[in-house]
Amino acid sequence: METRSALYHDSGINQALGRPAETISESTQRRIQRAAEDVVRYMLFADEYPLAHPISGNTPYATNFQARANAGQQRDSKGRSLRDLDLQTRIFKYPCSYLIYSDAFQQLPPLMFQQVCRKLHEVLTAPEPVSGFERLAATDRQAILEILVETLPELFSDIRSDAQLSNGG
Repeated sequence: METRSALYHDSGINQALGRPAETISESTQRRIQRAAEDVVRYMLFADEYPLAHPISGNTPYATNFQARANAGQQRDSKGRSLRDLDLQTRIFKYPCSYLIYSDAFQQLPPLMFQQVCRKLHEVLTAPEPVSGFERLAATDRQAILEILVETLPELFSDIRSDAQLSNGG
């Protein structure tokens, strides 16, 4: 909603100032970047509290929930899925929301989608934890990145294309 609102206000300002319709102001870019960072924080459970006690038992819900990863081809070549449950110290084994596979995520406004993908890539590939994402261990970042690269190969394609262009490739 923030992205659509920012772009709507920008279009009015562009029209009033006689700027090209596709012009995006710096303030609008900052609003979209902040909103994208919030989305990534939620997606990576940046503020997740550890479970006080392990959750035990094997319920039909847990079995069916994890089985949906198989049906949606959301497992990587190592058999890992964002739907894998931990239930010992946290809910999910790989702290990244499985909703990244949803139509709602895929249909974010293009600028927001690009910013979310860029921030997600930045957090997952940084050699040291990015500020605000310190709880995400290096092993988790690597596993999430590997899962996403295999199960959603188009997710970071714009970023890889940008990197290839800047490296002369």
